Amino acid sequence: MFKEFGDESNPEDHVSISEDGGTFYTVLSLSGGSAYEQKSIDIDEAAANNGLVLNSNFKIRFSWRDNYSISTDGFAFDDITIQ
Repeated sequence: MFKEFGDESNPEDHVSISEDGGTFYTVLSLSGGSAYEQKSIDIDEAAANNGLVLNSNFKIRFSWRDNYSISTDGFAFDDITIQ
């Protein structure tokens, strides 16, 4: 679950995956409102769609670009579950 607070939308606001930490592939763009939203990513499917292999070096990255301090605007993530 995540929500935005005062954040402006940027192309860098996303969740991405990598099998080695070198090249990342965007699997979910992040944009939302002030209420928490629940989003799901099927990691197996996302990896297969990008030709990646789930291995011990697999990475999931939450990224965003901002121009103010985190207490002023940004994203809040809560209840992240990997199954």
